[in-house]
Amino acid sequence: MKPLKILSIVIVLIFAVALFFTYTTQAKQAKEIKKVLAVENKKAIDALMGELYQAGMSSISNVPANGKWYHSVTFQKINVTTSNETEWTQPISYMYHNKQFKRVYSGRADIVANYVTSFKVRRLAKSPSIIEIEIVFNKKNSVLLHKTDLVANFKIKLRNK
Repeated sequence: MKPLKILSIVIVLIFAVALFFTYTTQAKQAKEIKKVLAVENKKAIDALMGELYQAGMSSISNVPANGKWYHSVTFQKINVTTSNETEWTQPISYMYHNKQFKRVYSGRADIVANYVTSFKVRRLAKSPSIIEIEIVFNKKNSVLLHKTDLVANFKIKLRNK
């Protein structure tokens, strides 16, 4: 065999091995990223659903039942109920800021989930006790800078009037 032919075969083999390594590394990272996004999604949904479920329709101050999408939700949930009166908590807000999903209560902002690129919430006039929510999570794969998205769409029926 001629040296040039051998060199060509070696170069092709090295390229094939490098391509295989890149592909498997990217696939492995994509799988890990999907796991991370699923965990962040669960944290956001659990926190928001757990509290918003307890809100009353009249306690939601910044998402009117008009079908428009909003980027935060502020509400109160029942704190104490006596025979004649209902006492509500201080306002609780959920919002997206700087790739983080945050909960604000009593002036304190807590990070609920990371890798959030969008948060939208709305109520429809025909069903004001149901809140529709969309949260988009996104993380880049460092090997080829490929983005992985996870979109969560869900509805919450408010328990209280």
